[in-house]
Amino acid sequence: MWVDDNNDWLPPGQGSSFGLLDGQYAVYSTTYDEALPYYLSTYLGYHAPDSTVRVAKSFVCPGFEHYNFNAPVTSPTTVRQLYVRTMASYNNLTEPPGEVGFPFGYPDPKAPPHKLNEAQAQRTLSQVWILADADQVAVTNPANTWRAQLPEKPVHGSVRNYVYFDGHVAPSKVKPKGGF
Repeated sequence: MWVDDNNDWLPPGQGSSFGLLDGQYAVYSTTYDEALPYYLSTYLGYHAPDSTVRVAKSFVCPGFEHYNFNAPVTSPTTVRQLYVRTMASYNNLTEPPGEVGFPFGYPDPKAPPHKLNEAQAQRTLSQVWILADADQVAVTNPANTWRAQLPEKPVHGSVRNYVYFDGHVAPSKVKPKGGF
């Protein structure tokens, strides 16, 4: 619906000089405008973004909430659990097969977002993922500032869940030595 209302542009939209962060917060407010819930909050029935930091519960996997002892979902500012399809994640994520571009851009080096049809030009919308589970097995760089907030291992055992542009969710087998 957001894409329909924004002339086929993915968040943050046409004219933006930045894309979404690859490590996504499950929160939104006017200070979290590089996170997907900021743009989708009203479409999901949540309060419109303002100065209050709110958890967008539809972005919190029950498995993540149950098994993540490193950052329990008690403070909205510590809940960063998802990867969104950006340039930074594209360089590290090798599963599932059929990788395609970085439709949401990334704020460093200021890659802007794309239109949905640009993502669809290379693969069908059922082959291009939007979000993926994040954990310390996948996020291997110890210098990553939010790695410690993630579960030590995938919360779904030997698979990670991926959300695709056509709306379906599917698991993909976890690779044994890091990376998605």
